[in-house]
Amino acid sequence: LEPEQAFGDFDDQLLFLEPRALFPKEVEEGMTFDGAALPEGTNPAMPRNAIYAVTEIYPEHLVLDGNHPLAGIALRLDMTVRSVREATEEEIGRGSAGTGFFKLPSIAPGNDLLH
Repeated sequence: LEPEQAFGDFDDQLLFLEPRALFPKEVEEGMTFDGAALPEGTNPAMPRNAIYAVTEIYPEHLVLDGNHPLAGIALRLDMTVRSVREATEEEIGRGSAGTGFFKLPSIAPGNDLLH
C-alpha cells in the first residue's frame, strides 16, 4: 500500500515546537499526548483531533509530531486467505466485507494486476 492508501503522507505542518515548561517534568521521547487534552498555552493551530508524539526534547522546547508513526511509509502486507464465502447483500452494497480498511481500489484500465 502506498502511503496515501494507508496512513497518509508525512505532513510537516503537523510538527510543532512547544515550550517544555507546559508539559510534565518527567516527559520523555516517545510519550504521546491527546490533541484534545493539550496543556493550555500550546499553539492554537495544533489540530485537536491528532495524537502527538514527543520526538525531540531540548532544554526549553519539545518537538511534537501529530503524524501517524507510519505516515509516509509504504506498507507491504503478507496475508493468507483462510476461507472464502459469498458476500451478503449489505457487503455488496458497501463494497466491503468489513470496516473498509482492505477495500480494493479499481484496477487501472489496461492493467489486470492489482499491486
